[in-house]
Amino acid sequence: MLQCLPKNCQDLRKINLEGCHKLENRSLKYFVKCKKLSHLNFSHCYYFQDCGIIFLADGLPEIKSINLDGISLTDRGVKGLVDSHYLFLEEVELDGGEKEISDVGLEQLSRCKQLKHLGISFCECLTDQSLEYLKELKNLVYLRLSKGRDFSSDGLSSFFKEASLSKLRVLNLSECIEVNDQVVSDMLQANMENLDLSGIGSIYGECLLRVPEEMTKLKFLDLRLCRQILDNLIDDIVQRKKDLKIEQTCKNEYLFLMLCT
Repeated sequence: MLQCLPKNCQDLRKINLEGCHKLENRSLKYFVKCKKLSHLNFSHCYYFQDCGIIFLADGLPEIKSINLDGISLTDRGVKGLVDSHYLFLEEVELDGGEKEISDVGLEQLSRCKQLKHLGISFCECLTDQSLEYLKELKNLVYLRLSKGRDFSSDGLSSFFKEASLSKLRVLNLSECIEVNDQVVSDMLQANMENLDLSGIGSIYGECLLRVPEEMTKLKFLDLRLCRQILDNLIDDIVQRKKDLKIEQTCKNEYLFLMLCT
């Protein structure tokens, strides 16, 4: 099937092969013959490795969007991608699982000044140094840094105080355990539309009382498993901001989770 692409689809610009587990590095030779490809989704194509992604980056003239979530990419693969396409990249999705993408990879990504969308799952090897590199990305509209367990409260506060986030509309810090009320207060300067703080047990929520006045564009707030936040506080916010949807863990759901664990 892939052999048909370069023969019949020379104008192909976007391709989505998410979850195609049988694809391997050797399959990429067919994609590099489609020179107009700029938007690629290889999410959870498990057999792709650094060498394959570097081959792809070298063979295509202009990659704007690439989804490599669920792939065991390392800093080497990130560098190969960025070296070839730092002038063009606008959207990047990566998987930081198994401690394979470190601060070195984020330093490389900070060269991509056109980057608007950055999503990293399992940021388990990223530290506050990565947040310093992210301050260089002034065009971010979407940012996901889930499970960043080594981000400190001070590092996160500094990021939201000092980074230029005027364009940021979607922020996901789910399971970043050092996010606290002070960090949330500092992020209020970014006028977002979607904020995901799910799985953070250190937020008590009084900082959220400022949301109706200071985050006027916010439409969705995910507070699932934020168990320290009182229901009456959430009720007060919703009463004052009628267009805001807040996702919470209901008591029955919480009981179910407790029984399952």
